[in-house]
Amino acid sequence: MKNVLFLFSVNDVSFSLLPFLLKYKVDNKNISIREPYHSGNLDESTMTGKFKFKFENTNIDLFYEKNIPHDYDGILSYLNSISPNQYEKIYFFIEWTSFNSNLKHFGNVEIVYYKADENYHKSDKEIKDILSQYKIISSASLSFEDKNFYFEPIINLFVFYYIFGFNYLSYSKLDVNKSNLMGMYYLSGYKNVRDKFYDEFIKPIFEKHNVNLPTIYDTIVDKPQLITHLLEKYKGHWGLNHNAMYTDYISSVCGFIFDTLNHNSIEGPNLSKERYYINEKALKGIMYSKLNIPFIIDTNPNNFEILNNLGFWFLNSEFYQFNTNKSTEESIEPMRDSIVNTIEYLISIYKENDCDLNKTHSVLVEKYGDKMQNNYNTFIKYLTDAPNGDKLINFILYGNRN
Repeated sequence: MKNVLFLFSVNDVSFSLLPFLLKYKVDNKNISIREPYHSGNLDESTMTGKFKFKFENTNIDLFYEKNIPHDYDGILSYLNSISPNQYEKIYFFIEWTSFNSNLKHFGNVEIVYYKADENYHKSDKEIKDILSQYKIISSASLSFEDKNFYFEPIINLFVFYYIFGFNYLSYSKLDVNKSNLMGMYYLSGYKNVRDKFYDEFIKPIFEKHNVNLPTIYDTIVDKPQLITHLLEKYKGHWGLNHNAMYTDYISSVCGFIFDTLNHNSIEGPNLSKERYYINEKALKGIMYSKLNIPFIIDTNPNNFEILNNLGFWFLNSEFYQFNTNKSTEESIEPMRDSIVNTIEYLISIYKENDCDLNKTHSVLVEKYGDKMQNNYNTFIKYLTDAPNGDKLINFILYGNRN
């Protein structure tokens, strides 16, 4: 049995890896019946934590610490305070903000990078050079495979769930009279792909059926905006609004989500294909499902497959054929059609129910209520029992061995 240490900082988003590492609780009566297991404590005064768990033939200590400098002298000073020789290997996890070429592996210490949110490199050559020396755990995919690269998209959902305050909502069902058939956040002129889809598909469908256009939630209303714009520009305060958006969506029979990468975005940022990620937009659709709000999502076909494989449902899932082994390019049209057909379906139910918004919503809840509740329940389960935990730990210890 070997001993290793996983070392994290509490000052970054490494908490998003905890659902993978601490997924089993100790059974004091028979500790051998569940592996890996963990036991540990959190120091709430300093917000640090120390845990122990076992994985196969390895005893793993997991420390969350404050103020460990990301340089050789700082790491060495910290390690000298904890008797580093008791460990065969020490893995120091660093959030990828920018690559530090001066920080190398040394002694029994291995540097492991991880990255949440969106993509973080400009070329495949750049990242291949780094992967030749370091492991990277990433919530965004690459266009190639590498033994030192691990792609886990759900990490993003864990990050956004906590940093945007979704964990503080009760998600109690609210009985609200619906005031519109479909609602969305949409800013004309912000993204051309959204304008194009709204003008060429969404708007014409509603006009063809002589139905009121989708409600575009007004976040300005009559409020002064000068300081708001300053705070958004320099502090990114729009993010504070994410967990409150249910107050708008709850007024709609159905919500519509424009994802960062839409159905036609097959090349990803920086023109490097197969670089995808799911984000807070999908998380809103998942969590607000608990309030019996069905969502249509305009996302990349690859992301849609990932969300489906994780067990998450959207209303346009009913009109999309998953796992067809089509290339991403071949899936663009079916993904677009799933959105168009879902909007047509939504309007047809609305008309069949005498254009009564509440009756239309009741029909959708009766047909798909279980799937909406399952979205929420599945995600909450993942917070303490994330998928692929064994695979992630294996990667940290050994790299991709396949």
